[in-house]
Amino acid sequence: MNVLLLERRNHCQKNRSGKRDDEGQREKQASKIVDSELKMANEELVKIHVHICRNCCQTRMQNMKRNSTLWENHFARKEFKLEEEILYKRKGMLLDKEKPGVSRHRVVIYGEKSRCLAR
Repeated sequence: MNVLLLERRNHCQKNRSGKRDDEGQREKQASKIVDSELKMANEELVKIHVHICRNCCQTRMQNMKRNSTLWENHFARKEFKLEEEILYKRKGMLLDKEKPGVSRHRVVIYGEKSRCLAR
């Protein structure tokens, strides 16, 4: 009788751990899919951002005395997102709702706002 009880306990533990493993694998697969989608989205944002910075942020780059290390670090991290209030336009240019006609974009990095303004 005791042997049967022990076998049943072991069997139940195996099933439970098996279920947990399956759930864990499913979660890992789901997180991998989400991570890959986020990575692709971030790469697209980086491409857009690089294009905009080349076009409309030349003044700011000149003000920084050609020191582009800030922007290089910024692109290397790829951990920024564009604010929702900004509208996408053709050729990667963005227009601000408050001042139509002024190409402008804001980038949020770790919760700190940094702005690139076309002048």
